Amino acid sequence: MLHRVTLGGSGTSRTGVRHPTIGHGVLLGAGVTVLGAVTVGAGSKVGAGSVVPNDLPMHSVAVGVPAKVIRRNVTSEPIENMDQIDYGPNDFVI
Repeated sequence: MLHRVTLGGSGTSRTGVRHPTIGHGVLLGAGVTVLGAVTVGAGSKVGAGSVVPNDLPMHSVAVGVPAKVIRRNVTSEPIENMDQIDYGPNDFVI
């Protein structure tokens, strides 16, 4: 987790879980907000300033408000080297 990350709870849900669940090896960029009882899958990256209101799959890259998955099946663990940008060829436009 980089600086100014917010993990926000919500009112009680049907399962009783109120706060986000962050998987192993997840890199949350600066200023990311994760809201409610959502799950960020292991090995995922969330870009700076993104808002995550829904679950994110394992080994994915998500950016935006609300966060949208732009890459799936990322094989490296971003937390091992704190790599915030390397996730393969840039074949998309932000």
